[in-house]
Amino acid sequence: MKNIIGKIIDICYTAALGVVGIAVLYFLMQVFVCTSFKIPSDSMEPAILAGDRILVEKWSLGARLFRFNKAIRNEPVSISRMPSFSVVRHNDVVVFNWPYLHTWDTIQMDINRYYVKRCVGLPGDTLQIIDGFYQLRGDDVLLGNRDSQERLQRLAAHGREYMENIFGLVWQGYPYDDPIEWNIKDFGPLFIPGRGITLPMNRHHFILYRRLIEWEQGEKLTCQNDSVFLAGQCLPDYCFEKNYCFVAGDKVEDSQDSRYWGLLPEEFIVGKAWRVFSSKDLTRNKTRWERVWHRIR
Repeated sequence: MKNIIGKIIDICYTAALGVVGIAVLYFLMQVFVCTSFKIPSDSMEPAILAGDRILVEKWSLGARLFRFNKAIRNEPVSISRMPSFSVVRHNDVVVFNWPYLHTWDTIQMDINRYYVKRCVGLPGDTLQIIDGFYQLRGDDVLLGNRDSQERLQRLAAHGREYMENIFGLVWQGYPYDDPIEWNIKDFGPLFIPGRGITLPMNRHHFILYRRLIEWEQGEKLTCQNDSVFLAGQCLPDYCFEKNYCFVAGDKVEDSQDSRYWGLLPEEFIVGKAWRVFSSKDLTRNKTRWERVWHRIR
């Protein structure tokens, strides 16, 4: 009888160790290798559909390391990455933490809110939207979903009033400050700064990059006439400490992206969208089997 009880205890102990081991392995995989996200909106159609559950790989860019307990309390955190073997490239689809916690006026990572968009602008790029189409100065790379950009161009031909009042589109874009009057059809040119890039500081650059500099320095940036001041000290130029990206939804007529809220800190990126793990048609409550294991491009 004692032998039987002992064997049962050994089996339970081994099973418990197995369960703990699987749980630890799953946790490590979620943190360092790959995780999944459910997509609730259609802003990335046709690449990603509402109802898709996607796998996001973290290993190529390097998994992020930060104090989760501070982030969950909505406190600013310092983010670093594990060694990587790749970088974010043009047209990569990335998942990232929303860069604004309370207001669009101050950058802070929201650990509870994730977006998926396509990267159309990288550090050192000068990006424009001309008549609805994304363009990089000095480069003819095709950016984003061209069909959707053509659709926006056709809608814009009806005028701003039609787009706002009939179609329900928000016309005005970042940075919402005179004399820069950009919109989602004609935007930029916007230079995208990166680590080690120095720009002269004037009123124009103050309007475009104030949030980024205040986030990097933790100090208030002000402007008087054409002079810029950081914490009360004159700032003739500024060398950026972080990399930034311009991200956009493939469904350009219905996507809350960098056209509206500005540049994304690269370290807020969780990873690259990889494959569709499962997919459900939300209107018919049916599985879209043809999308399972579909490669996201």
